[in-house]
Amino acid sequence: MRTVGFDYDGVLANSRSAAWNAAERILASFGMVASIDSSDAMEAAFGHAAQNALVGVEYAGALRMMHRLQMRHHARDFELFEDAIAVVAKIGVPRILVTAALADGVVTRLGSATRLFDEIVGFESGRKPDLLAQRAGKLGVYVTDAVSDIETCKALALPVIACTWGTYDNPKMLAAARPDAVANNAAELISAINYFVH
Repeated sequence: MRTVGFDYDGVLANSRSAAWNAAERILASFGMVASIDSSDAMEAAFGHAAQNALVGVEYAGALRMMHRLQMRHHARDFELFEDAIAVVAKIGVPRILVTAALADGVVTRLGSATRLFDEIVGFESGRKPDLLAQRAGKLGVYVTDAVSDIETCKALALPVIACTWGTYDNPKMLAAARPDAVANNAAELISAINYFVH
């Protein structure tokens, strides 16, 4: 039986604004004032190039870890996408959650919904592309909201569904990355999952 993989941020949890706020707080600690209110603004102020310019390539990873820690600290504040959680509960196949976030923060926020997953794995165990590669053989499809995940899945020949409701990347960017399916709501997500795993 094929397993369905789920991303967390943007698919199951509405954490986009929290991610922007966390980046603003980190930048403020360096004396920089930034107003981040869109994915483009986030990329400009706190994307890889901006991080490299701020602290140098050798320390940019530390900034990203600071961001993950900020997100973990505020995990209880995230709104869950209840329709998406309901989809996880309804599908009759194994489910795993693979995230670039710290998994312990995800578990904290999911609470009782943690039981819906056979495995929850995050940055504590490695980089997300590596985590997906390690599990690609048993996954029937991966559900995400990120262009980078779509690209990773395509390189692994792993079918990928792009969700549009909480995406960090705008829907046009997702479509341009050519996922195998796009889901704009829970009904479309269930239909797409069923296509790939049944």
